[in-house]
Amino acid sequence: MSNDYRGISNMEIQKRLTDSSTNFSMQYRTDKGNSDFRSGNPISFSLSGINTAIGIEVISGYLQRVRRTDRKASRVFTLSGRDKGFFLVKQPFNWNPTLGTGNYYDMQTLLLNILNQTGINLGRELTPGSNPSFTTQGDATDSWYGEFSTKKAALDSLFEKYRISKGLNKVRWFVDMGGNLNWFEIGKNNIGNIQYITEDTPYVTEIETEDNAENIINDLTGFGCNDETVFAHRRIEESVSQYGLQIGDPITDSTVVSSATMERLVLEELNQKAWPLYTAKVTFSKFYDVEPGMQVKFPEDDMYSDLIFTIVDKAIKGKQADYTTTFNAVTSDTSMSIINEVDALQAMITKAIQATKARRAVVVETDPETGYMLVRPFGSNNLIFARSR
Repeated sequence: MSNDYRGISNMEIQKRLTDSSTNFSMQYRTDKGNSDFRSGNPISFSLSGINTAIGIEVISGYLQRVRRTDRKASRVFTLSGRDKGFFLVKQPFNWNPTLGTGNYYDMQTLLLNILNQTGINLGRELTPGSNPSFTTQGDATDSWYGEFSTKKAALDSLFEKYRISKGLNKVRWFVDMGGNLNWFEIGKNNIGNIQYITEDTPYVTEIETEDNAENIINDLTGFGCNDETVFAHRRIEESVSQYGLQIGDPITDSTVVSSATMERLVLEELNQKAWPLYTAKVTFSKFYDVEPGMQVKFPEDDMYSDLIFTIVDKAIKGKQADYTTTFNAVTSDTSMSIINEVDALQAMITKAIQATKARRAVVVETDPETGYMLVRPFGSNNLIFARSR
C-alpha cells in the first residue's frame, strides 16, 4: 500500500489480548485507474502518535475482503482483513518425536519453527537463563511434542510447558500490531514499565472507571491428582464480612501432586476474585501507541490511584489527521488473560489506602522522569503513589 494515506477514511483497527490476530477495516479513495488491492495481498502502514517520534506500524497483515466502488472521478475501495496472527489459526503444526528421539530443542528454536511461514517475528531473544530445552522423547518429564490442529494450539501447549519449567504462575502471549510474538510471565514481582495517565495527559478526552462486585468469590476449594489426599480449602474472611459468603466452583487440576501447591493456586485465585473488578476506559483524540499487556496507573485519581491496570484491548478509529485511540484496562486476570501478580494485592488494600489521610509520609522511591514518588504515609504500612507539587 502506498505511503500516501490521504485517501483513508472510516478506518478501524481492533486488537484484543485474548485474540491471536488483529482485525482492521477502512475505506480508501484513490484515482479511477488504481487497481492495487486484491484479497490475499499484503498490506501495512504506520502512524505517528502522541508518544512516538517516528511512525509506528499499526497494520502488518493481509487483505481478506476487497469491495470496489467506481465513481466519476475516483475509485473507493472498502478493505478489511487481519494481521499476520491470522495464520496461527489457519495452519497446523506437527512436532513428532520421530524427528529424533531423545533430541533436545530449546524454546527459541521451537518458537521459530512454529512461526515459520507465518510472517510473524519473534518479539525478543531468549537469554540462556530463560531458554529451557525440551526433548522429543515421549516418556520424559521434560518432553514436548505433538500434532496440533493450529499453530495457536501449539503455542498454547508450548508456553504451558515453559510455564511449568520456569515455575511461573501463568504465561500469556500475543502478536502485536507490528507482527511480533510477545509474551508476559506472571510470577515475578516486577511491576514493569507503567504508563501514567491523568486528566492533564495531552489529548485525553475521557477517562471512564468502574468497580464491579457482581462476580466475587471468597470461598474456594481445589482438588489435585487425588481428591482425598491432595486438596485445599481457603476463605477470605475480610471479603466475606464485606460482600457476604460467595462460594466458587472447585478448582480441579490433575497435574497438581501436593496440597501445598494446590493451596497456593487456591489463594492466587481468591486474591483476584475476592475483591471487586476494577476497569478503566481511556480515549485519546489522537493516535496513542499502546499494546495489550501494557500496564497503566491513574496516580491523581481519588479512588484508583493505588491500582495497577493492564490494557486488554485497543481500538484506533478515524481518518488521516483525525484518529482516536481507545483502550480498556482491568485488574482481573479472569478478564484480561494477563496480570502482574502484585495487582491482586493492590486491590486487596484499596480500602485501607483510601482511608489513609496522613499529610506526611516517608519517600521510598522516586521517578525523576515523571516526578512521581512511592511513599509510605505515617501510621500506615501501605505504599501509595504521590507527586511533588
